[in-house]
Amino acid sequence: MKSLSPLHKVLSATLLTCFMLIGLLLVGNTNTSNQISDADLAQQKSRELGVMFNQHQQQLVDVIESFAFNEYWQRTPVAEWAQWLQSERPVYQAAGFTFMVIHRKRYGQFKFDNNDLKQTADLEPFIEMAYKKEAIFQVTTMINQEPALVSFAPIKNVKNTILGLVIGVELFDSKKLKTFHHQSGFPAAIVANESLLSSSSEDSFDLEDFETNIIQLSQKIEKPDWQLAILNKTQSGTSQKTILLLIGLSLTSLLIYFLWYQNKNEGKDFQLLNQSIKDEFAPIEQTEQLNNLITSLSNPLLTDAVKSIQTRLETLLSQNKTIKLENKKLKDNEDMLRDATNALAIQRDSAAAAPKLRSEFLSRMGDEITTPMKSVISMIKLLNEYIVEKEAKQVLKIASSSSRTLVDNLNNILDFSKLDAGLLKLSKSQFNVLEVAEQLVKQYTHIANEKGLKLNISSNPDVPEIISADKVRVKQVLRNLIGNAIRFTKEGEVSLYIDMINKNNKNLIRFTIKDTGVGIPPEAQKELFESLEKTTKLTNASFAGRLRLIVSKHLAELMGGDIGVISKAGEGSQFWFTSEY
Repeated sequence: MKSLSPLHKVLSATLLTCFMLIGLLLVGNTNTSNQISDADLAQQKSRELGVMFNQHQQQLVDVIESFAFNEYWQRTPVAEWAQWLQSERPVYQAAGFTFMVIHRKRYGQFKFDNNDLKQTADLEPFIEMAYKKEAIFQVTTMINQEPALVSFAPIKNVKNTILGLVIGVELFDSKKLKTFHHQSGFPAAIVANESLLSSSSEDSFDLEDFETNIIQLSQKIEKPDWQLAILNKTQSGTSQKTILLLIGLSLTSLLIYFLWYQNKNEGKDFQLLNQSIKDEFAPIEQTEQLNNLITSLSNPLLTDAVKSIQTRLETLLSQNKTIKLENKKLKDNEDMLRDATNALAIQRDSAAAAPKLRSEFLSRMGDEITTPMKSVISMIKLLNEYIVEKEAKQVLKIASSSSRTLVDNLNNILDFSKLDAGLLKLSKSQFNVLEVAEQLVKQYTHIANEKGLKLNISSNPDVPEIISADKVRVKQVLRNLIGNAIRFTKEGEVSLYIDMINKNNKNLIRFTIKDTGVGIPPEAQKELFESLEKTTKLTNASFAGRLRLIVSKHLAELMGGDIGVISKAGEGSQFWFTSEY
């Protein structure tokens, strides 16, 4: 067939374009049926997404349940919870959570593994509900002014007592909604009270221009503040997809029309080209076929195109080889990194277990250490009852006082180890608190008299005679504080006062030990009850005195109370502690 002239080509193209435009107008009259089809499809997609969302919601429940029942919370101090949670971030983010938060019930505080949560006010309305339910539940609400699905799971110890909450937050931002958009083919949005909160579209639009297809969420989600929906745009004319399809068909038909007239004599070359780049040929074999094809082509333009294809194919082969080598290196590095990580984990576990093993050993050796010392004290006490010379009597008094101090120090060291190992338990009983306090003061009276000090005791009339508490621990804290007061007071007196207070709707018994000693400057008071690893700013500080205060603080907290000090340099000190009764 003779090739068309340029004028005929232009006329043919114009005629073909007219036919396409007429077809476009005809399709415009059938837009109603297309709208109905789009609406049905949107409803179908909303149901499918509802099933997928509820499966995802159940997956989040399973993940947060596994976090809440992790034995880590039972064997690790709460101060390290946030650090561990940060190490688990890749795990829970892979499951779908954006970030996690820990709430400690005892202190009423939140712990974060990062700074994703700008404020806790959005979570606080649900905290009390979570503690009342004592079970996993989910809500939809706003977090950081973004829609979020929040999961709450209680952390319980072996006695089924709630220690705190694991809170998982999945934010439904525009990036998340774009995932629903791609899965359904329709815009996704978060709506509440017929208002648009967020959408997968980067452009602003009016919600009234769309039909809202609500995705039914699981009934397990309590108090939903928002709903997930996909939007079907209400159209009055030919849909945009139809227009684009027709334009594409028009351009394709026009291209085929020109190619057929311009290249009908080159069909053989194209046939050879198609045979050279068949899928069943390997890339290297395709390169050889294209090299042979170049010598047999008659069209210079097609020859240049084939050369370009051959060059690109060779480049891809080279890149593929390089990628394989890089992948092998990465695999080797990954294996080395995994081995190093495992070795570090073993070393870390060994280092973490060593202090606890030492603490358990020392705490279990308590009776083996203190029993002989108590026997020594008893023997010295018996010797003291015999009639001996004055100098020997003085030596016995010194030996009795020193052995008593040694036993107190040993008890504090052993209790410190038991606290560190989590082995110290309270043993409550009913006893006369005034009698116990008076007996203890009587034991220290001769020590105070030797220093020229007065040792007094008094109580508020409202203090009950009989209380229910750990008698041994109450005496131990009193002995520690009275012993410190006598030691750091050169002249004057030491007084013990007992009264009652009410704090946070709890009735507590309070013991106050006041002395006329050197006092404690304000900058040193903050460090008195801290770890032994921290240095104090006191010139007269001692290891035993610090240990007494630190053990007393832990014992007071264990008895449901607290401890503190009121003091000024040169004006004496008042140490106090409280206990439930």
